[in-house]
Amino acid sequence: MRSLIWFIFHLIDGFIRTFLFGNLLGQRDGLKCDRELLYLGAVLHDLGLSDRFDGEQRFEVDGADVAQAFVVEHGLSPKNKNIGTEN
Repeated sequence: MRSLIWFIFHLIDGFIRTFLFGNLLGQRDGLKCDRELLYLGAVLHDLGLSDRFDGEQRFEVDGADVAQAFVVEHGLSPKNKNIGTEN
């Protein structure tokens, strides 16, 4: 049980650090973004590392594909479907 709590803590910590770092870099460079989508991308960005979403591509591409499917499945704006990609 302790190891599960440790894992969850560090997983959430990683999401938060990714979001904060990305947000700070964007602010530094004068970029505007949807912060909710930035957070969603931070939460979903490592899914390609998991067994469930481990595909034939690089893990970051597999994770971006999962994020894109999530956005489409949950009816977010079509302009946001490229979350997690550089397109």
